[in-house]
Amino acid sequence: MMRDKSPGLAPDQYAMQGEVREIIQEVIEHDLTDKQRRVLLMMVFNEVPMDEVVQRLGTNRNAIYKTLHDARRKLKSGLQARGFEIGEMLTLFSAQR
Repeated sequence: MMRDKSPGLAPDQYAMQGEVREIIQEVIEHDLTDKQRRVLLMMVFNEVPMDEVVQRLGTNRNAIYKTLHDARRKLKSGLQARGFEIGEMLTLFSAQR
């Protein structure tokens, strides 16, 4: 995962972002299936268009949409199980923008 040291970010916010990034990486590596991980990384982190993902994986849009939906649901559940609330994380990362 990328580490972005944004100007104006308080040291405690920067440290918390690093912790959250590590937890996100852990959830992706341990809680998702290989296919969910692959689709999530391609579409969310690498911004590969859905049609290209469909072509690369030799499937259809509905299957990719369902896989991405399931991956996001597992990611959210994994983060919540580790004590992180989605709203708090959104606030934490939106503070740098």
